[in-house]
Amino acid sequence: MKTLRHLLLLLLFACTSNWAGAQELTQTIRGTVVDKESQLSLPGVTVLLLDSEPLQGTTTDLDGKFRLEEIPVGRAGIKVSFIGYNPITITNMIITSGKEVVLSLELTEHITALGEVKITAEEDKREALNKMALISARSFSVEETQRYAGALNDPSRMAANYAGVTLAGDARNDIIIRGNSPAGLLWRLEGFNIPNPNHFGALGSTGGPVSMLNNNLLDNSDFMTGAFPAEYGNALSGVFDLKLRNGNNENHEFIGQIGVNGFELGAEGPILKKGSFLATYRLSNVAAFRALGIPLGWGSTPNFTDFTFKIDLPTGLKYGRFSLFGIGGISSIELLNEDDNFAKPANTGEDIFFGSNTGAIGLSHLYFFNERLRSELRISASGWENKVNVDSISDDNGQKVRRFANNSSEVKYALNYKLNKKFNKRNNARAGIIGEAINYNLADSVLESNQYRTLRNSDGTSFLLQSFVQWQHKFSNTLGLTTGLNYLHFALNNSSSIEPRIGLRWQFSNRNSINLGSGLHSKLLPLAMYFTQTPDYTTGNIAKTNKNLGFQKSAHFIIGYDHNFSTNLRFKIESYYQHLYNIPVEQNPSNYSLLNEGADFVLSNTDSLINNGTGTNYGLDITLEKFFSKNYYFLISGSVFDSKYKGSDGIERNTAFNQNYTLNILAGVELNLGKDGIHVLSLNGKWNMAGGNRINPIDLEASKLAGETRYSQNIYEDQYKEYSRTDVEITYRQNQKKLTHEWSFELQNVFNQKNVFRETYNKKNQVIITQYQLGFQVMVFYRIMF
Repeated sequence: MKTLRHLLLLLLFACTSNWAGAQELTQTIRGTVVDKESQLSLPGVTVLLLDSEPLQGTTTDLDGKFRLEEIPVGRAGIKVSFIGYNPITITNMIITSGKEVVLSLELTEHITALGEVKITAEEDKREALNKMALISARSFSVEETQRYAGALNDPSRMAANYAGVTLAGDARNDIIIRGNSPAGLLWRLEGFNIPNPNHFGALGSTGGPVSMLNNNLLDNSDFMTGAFPAEYGNALSGVFDLKLRNGNNENHEFIGQIGVNGFELGAEGPILKKGSFLATYRLSNVAAFRALGIPLGWGSTPNFTDFTFKIDLPTGLKYGRFSLFGIGGISSIELLNEDDNFAKPANTGEDIFFGSNTGAIGLSHLYFFNERLRSELRISASGWENKVNVDSISDDNGQKVRRFANNSSEVKYALNYKLNKKFNKRNNARAGIIGEAINYNLADSVLESNQYRTLRNSDGTSFLLQSFVQWQHKFSNTLGLTTGLNYLHFALNNSSSIEPRIGLRWQFSNRNSINLGSGLHSKLLPLAMYFTQTPDYTTGNIAKTNKNLGFQKSAHFIIGYDHNFSTNLRFKIESYYQHLYNIPVEQNPSNYSLLNEGADFVLSNTDSLINNGTGTNYGLDITLEKFFSKNYYFLISGSVFDSKYKGSDGIERNTAFNQNYTLNILAGVELNLGKDGIHVLSLNGKWNMAGGNRINPIDLEASKLAGETRYSQNIYEDQYKEYSRTDVEITYRQNQKKLTHEWSFELQNVFNQKNVFRETYNKKNQVIITQYQLGFQVMVFYRIMF
């Protein structure tokens, strides 16, 4: 509490400093407007500043560019309109003195001909940026990752507030979508498929404790939870389709930030004639926060660093647009025997070292053949590396014995080519191909019965081919259909998958619409699982019994209804059913299924698998959302669902992720401490409740006899007590001349709720230990923009 009092005193000082020197501060809003489908610039578009007296506005020039100057700091909105196109309105943009507002806007052609009876409605504020995603998809803004309490500027933690989505645990950002394993998620950045973009990401996982994605660099992006369009392959549960914004191409701007995600420095500005650059570097600061008496939930000291950049070079219609981006991170941690961590309780008789490196770099070229046909060529290299050592410590003399070691890596070289054709205002088509050469080096072993067993020892190259075609037809301005086909081929074992997709959206009145979607979706196993070795102790031979496993598959069926009470208040309900099949299970009858992987920090080493498992997920997602307007917002989202699977024993069971229900209530208010927009205070809160984690019960007596964890057969029958947590965020923003300060204080788990995470077996003391989710914590952020 002493630390909390110091933070509140700092906030009070910040609110009162420089008050007397208040002055009217302004900023510039500028940007470009293009046709959504052709991506060609639109000259003559009208851009009006909302609520301006006298009315302030402009039109775009021949390059589709516009500029509005001397806009007072605070909040502002614009309306963008053009003959023959649906207008868009952007409201409540944050205008600060430390950074220009640079927008990239897209208009969609209006379908209804003149004289027809028509329904006119501006575009949905949360409609996906990818207009071919008609159901279970929404866009999100960078501001949401900053505004939502508990999000920690992390897109994954922010998305966990949406209906149908939950976090696997407080300490990590793996997300469970509609009862699916977190391993079913696809990460895409700047149009490139990328590896897990999180620090301390385990082999085969899609999450981690700290995100490498920097929200200061992200642009508005899409998040999809089912029946996604055909251009997205190799995913079962959902898609993050993320965009990096372009840097300021006229002026140099800088940012500095200190918080739970590290020390950060960033810069952006013009490069060459019309181009821009954007870059940030971040370094972990857990040790520094601990020295100040601010706990962050780590029993050990993690070390991580990351770097992200983007260079954008427009060269006009003749040569197109070139873009280069990169993201990379290095992380390591030592979990010593005496340390108490969410990954390992104290005094287990083990020391663990974990290190991970992840990176991706990509070059893209956008080229216009004509006003209706364009191509996108992308070339990339990406990869990850994991190093893990586990040492057992003798009770007698403290001597360490290496019990497990892993040194694995994977590098992908990818070529991605896509064509976009706009036939007319009603018909658009896309087709593309992605070829990936996967270089792998997998080596790990474990000590069993006083001798080392090699789990994997493989290196080589394989190939994954993806291709797709999709078509969108707009019957009218209110009725649209998207169809498509995705194809996957994995050269390692010549497995293939053909996946049809379809989506329909009908806006049958100004305020109401119905959405339908269905599709087949497939995903590879984590690559390491194909190379798990099965020893024959009789002959001494070794077989890779998982190598011929085919794709795991899922059929999605979704129906949704949207009702807009007003421009800023929306109700949405979606019902879904998913049939999962071709799921790897053991050859001999057992309760194992790949659908439960991702519930732990490590990938299992199960061998002798076959594609005979099944599963089902079905449920109802409900959302009531008041978008930010009149200085406040709220979001109420809830889900009821059931997630079941069958192993090779044919018995239907709950999956590890079947929490059955979840409820989120978020709200926030923004207070102007004066009339000039210089001093702004934001208060945000969140309450989350969900069914408890499923229990994989430990057989204590069997564990004592074996000297390691042994589980009973009653897997996932019961749950821990329901999960409940309340978070509060207090943010203060102060504008000065060409400079903006921002302080934020996150009070997480305010009531220090004891939520059970899991139970583990302590073989040293031969007892079962209950591990809890994170307790009350104070997170501090400071950001400066100039």
